[in-house]
Amino acid sequence: MSFLKLIIFVICLHAFSAFSATYNCEPATTSGGYNYDQWSAVHVPFELKSSGLTMTLGDNIADWSVIYTVYADIGMQTASCTSDYWLQGISMYYTLFSQAPLVGTQGKDYIYSTDVPGIGVSVTANEKAAGVKSYPSVVYYGAPTVGFGFWANIKFWKIPGNIPMNNGPVTVTGPEAAVVLMSDGSNFTSSESSRITSDGMGYISSSRILTLTMMFQPGTCNVDGDNVKVNMGEYDGADGHSGWKDASFKLTCPNGMGYGGGVSTNKSSSHDGYDFPYSLPTDSTITANNMKNGRVQISIVPYTEVVDANKGIIALDGTGAQGYGIQLAWGDYSSQNEIEPANPVVLNSYVSANSLNSGFGAGDTPIGGNAFNGTDNTIKMAARYVRTTGETAPGPANAVVQVIANYE
Repeated sequence: MSFLKLIIFVICLHAFSAFSATYNCEPATTSGGYNYDQWSAVHVPFELKSSGLTMTLGDNIADWSVIYTVYADIGMQTASCTSDYWLQGISMYYTLFSQAPLVGTQGKDYIYSTDVPGIGVSVTANEKAAGVKSYPSVVYYGAPTVGFGFWANIKFWKIPGNIPMNNGPVTVTGPEAAVVLMSDGSNFTSSESSRITSDGMGYISSSRILTLTMMFQPGTCNVDGDNVKVNMGEYDGADGHSGWKDASFKLTCPNGMGYGGGVSTNKSSSHDGYDFPYSLPTDSTITANNMKNGRVQISIVPYTEVVDANKGIIALDGTGAQGYGIQLAWGDYSSQNEIEPANPVVLNSYVSANSLNSGFGAGDTPIGGNAFNGTDNTIKMAARYVRTTGETAPGPANAVVQVIANYE
């Protein structure tokens, strides 16, 4: 029995010694001007936008919806470690380097958050049809070959959280998608120490920082004239409220371009991995958006304290009159009820623009179309002074609200 144990111990020791090694990996030569030796040439942002496709981000896109898809070669194997990879046991793998957490999975897609709230990204190694996760998790490909590309399906997702709806483009930065050389139980060294993984178990042959810039446009509408000033006149405090004043505004919305489209690079394209692509080739194929934006919705957000949200009453700004507030109601000021309005503005809550002006669409907005198809884009709103609580004092009586209007 003791002899058998000794034999097993010797065999295990021999196997361990055979597969444990330290490999030195260096960049390939600069033959042909490919700049293989420059880490700065392979560790770069990769721009995933398509100049031929614009998308509108609405405020009510369902979580885990795909908002944009890319199929492209995003990197290549650039290192030389040994002349005989198979005998040395070195293989090529795909992985992600990301400080962002894994936020969800959809089938084979592992979705990581980006630097923009509400937007996530996943990478799938196309040849293996396998989802790529953050290192030290890796996807095996095979023997490394200098110049071999990392063909990937990249999806941008709506994840839990609110996508910023401010005017202007949204810039998204995701993880680094990398080609890594590894061998079971072995360590790697290089004159370029930044290309060695933190655990010393792999050599980063190339990596691409996935970015998407100037691609999305917020589905936010504008109030004509930007700032609308409502002259409330004078009020003597009688009857608990003043007369109604016109606080209407005109709403102009951009076309709703929809989302869900994408771009694909053909392997027969004029570019290949040797070009060290930093962005999509100009001959990439565009797939049109296939998801519509919803209808336009409006919310009134006060800058001052809310006295009664359901009755549309806000406090004054405190610089003058005391004991009074301002009440807001939807509809023409001349037909408002003097006691209680029939349709008060519910503050900090969305209402369909169609319910206030039938010229705005009641359903989803056609891709490339506008939510407004009427002749007068006025949203009628009325305002009046009302008595609130506390001691009264005369003086200027001012308040400010923000109108937020966007596609669902």
